[in-house]
Parts: sequence; structure tokens; C-alpha cells
Amino acid sequence: MLLNAQQILLSPDHRTREVPVPEWGPEAKVLIGEIGALARARIRDWWQTQGRVPEPAEDEILTTDSSPGPDEDLPRQYTDLEQTELMLRWLLETILDPQTQQPAFSRDQLDALGAKSPAALNRIYAAVLDLNLQTQAAVEGAEKNSDPAAGTGSGGG
Repeated sequence: MLLNAQQILLSPDHRTREVPVPEWGPEAKVLIGEIGALARARIRDWWQTQGRVPEPAEDEILTTDSSPGPDEDLPRQYTDLEQTELMLRWLLETILDPQTQQPAFSRDQLDALGAKSPAALNRIYAAVLDLNLQTQAAVEGAEKNSDPAAGTGSGGG
């Protein structure tokens, strides 16, 4: 069956999972879902820009005092705050309203969500990563197994 644009946009193609959160009540659960491509790119871009040093202004004079130190080649270590903000950005995108299956929180609620129990947030985040990294591994596997020279035909197998 060939799909049109509306059918594609309305098709449910993200897996979901319920995560128990006992800190919020004996039977409390949240619904999490796979992240979309655009949200994944937003998070990745935000993470990659953390800690970048701005380019010096044209009229700024660089001195030997501003030369890189001996540990310049070491990978950047992210602070606890940066790592927590990354977790919260994932949670904002993946905790879903159970009725609409859309993100339950807005970006304006990042700090309020961050004030919740670290044990609860870490449990949800672990489930989010498990659900989404399985998806990412599948995407990377499909990309690795695809042969660009083979074209986009619909051959059977």
C-alpha cells in the first residue's frame, strides 16, 4: 500500500513504554516514547555546542598567555549541570502525555522538571536511553547495510 503525506504524518511509528516511578506514588508510571529525528538533532546540536570557546574578536590581540595548555587534546569533561541539562532535554522530548502521546512538558518547564527527585528522573532517563539507543543502533545498522550504489529500487529478498 502506497501512503500519501497525511497517512505518513498520522502513522504511529514511535514505540512507547511505561516506566514505574514509585517516588511519585505506589502505582505511578510515566509514558515515554521514541524521540523524533528533529528533536534528536536539536539535542545533539545543543550538546555539541556546550563549552565551545567563542572566536576572538578581530581587534582582540592574542598573547602567549592565551595559548592552549598541555591538556588541549583531551576530550572536554562536561559538568554535572551540563549532563543534567542533557538528561532534562531528553526527558522533555520523551515523557508523553498518555492521552495525546505528545510531549507532556514544554521547554519552559525544564527547571521545574529538574527540581523533581533525582532518583525518579534517573530511572526515567535510563528507560529513555534504552528505548532510544535501540532505535539509534537500528538506524546506524540500516545505514551501514545500505548500499548507495544499489539505488532505491524495490527489489524483493
